Amino acid sequence: MRAGLLPRSGLALVRDSRRGARDGVGQRIEALDLDDPVFLIGADELAAFATWVRPDRVLELARIGAATRPGTEPAELERVVASLARPDRIEVFPITPHAVSSS
Repeated sequence: MRAGLLPRSGLALVRDSRRGARDGVGQRIEALDLDDPVFLIGADELAAFATWVRPDRVLELARIGAATRPGTEPAELERVVASLARPDRIEVFPITPHAVSSS
């Protein structure tokens, strides 16, 4: 993963290197030293959030914004969010899917 800041926006970018993307996210967020960061992920990653390395630490360091994606059931997301120590730090929001490949 690479991390960086967009000038003047205070918005942090964290890019998935496709290898170990979930490991050390908390350390990377902490290194950015932002006041109130929001880490954006897809709903599929939120569904697997409990498998991340120290997910509760990630929630201490940043709020999570999770974009809905086709194939992820809202009930599954609600179950995952309810199981976390800080469900108030997670916001699920809808996005319109576009037929574009991410690769």
